[in-house]
Amino acid sequence: MLALYDVTIARFVELFQTFKLLDYIGRNRIYSKMSVSSLKKLKYSTYTTVFFFAAGLTFLVSVIESDIAGKFMVCPICTIASGPFVLLSQSLRSLMSR
Repeated sequence: MLALYDVTIARFVELFQTFKLLDYIGRNRIYSKMSVSSLKKLKYSTYTTVFFFAAGLTFLVSVIESDIAGKFMVCPICTIASGPFVLLSQSLRSLMSR
């Protein structure tokens, strides 16, 4: 249950950083230090989300011996949903470094 709370907090941090980044893009401040900081936080929170999903899945597999097919599918779906955040942050960060 604790991993679920951690994932939720990390997911909200991801969404908040994404909205901040979109705000910087809307104001034409994409090459500022604030947007780079937002990208770093977005990347770390995405990695944190994936880590906690993997840790929660490992815990479920080791503790629960009953049917866990539904719980098992939630983790990969949510992990794949975090992928675009990582790709966005990496591509924008590489554009800013040029």
